[in-house]
Amino acid sequence: MARPKGFNPALIVPRLAGAFRALGYAGASLADIEAATGLGRQSLYDTFGDKAAMYTLAVVAEVRAEEARVSRLFDGAAGGMATLRGYLTDRASRIAADRGCLLSNAAIEALPASVDKSALLALQVRVMGAIATVLSMASRRGEVRATPPVPVLARLVVSHWAGMPVRLGAGASEAELVADVEALLAVLRGR
Repeated sequence: MARPKGFNPALIVPRLAGAFRALGYAGASLADIEAATGLGRQSLYDTFGDKAAMYTLAVVAEVRAEEARVSRLFDGAAGGMATLRGYLTDRASRIAADRGCLLSNAAIEALPASVDKSALLALQVRVMGAIATVLSMASRRGEVRATPPVPVLARLVVSHWAGMPVRLGAGASEAELVADVEALLAVLRGR
């Protein structure tokens, strides 16, 4: 009979995400993952599987957390530019605090075929749809005066959303990320 685990696997997943966010898939060795989680190699393998399974689990957990934020901020919201500002400035603060974004890293990192990226694509579609809905509401209220159609504007916002970690990695501060959000909102307002 297997002995019970002396840890809660659900509490380890954020540590896995932190290790992969900081080091990337290729850069995170098993020793790095052991150090980040406080678990030994065998406990990690027995609980989570191989490195690709650990990475996928961390990415899926981050996707779920981002989807929860999207739901909280957009579903049933009055919409408009204030809602969009709140979401984007919250993202800028989180990325600055975490020193990056596992989701953006996973989208661009060369990963083994065993890592499933479908959750990332589904999240991008969800975020783009939520942003398009908010932009449509804002447009009807006269808050958005930019001339491209709303779907094009939503793609522009998602490109900004995905690019925040790149700016941070290039040395931008949280204040600069927030200033970028304000500049983007000004463009959308047609100013």
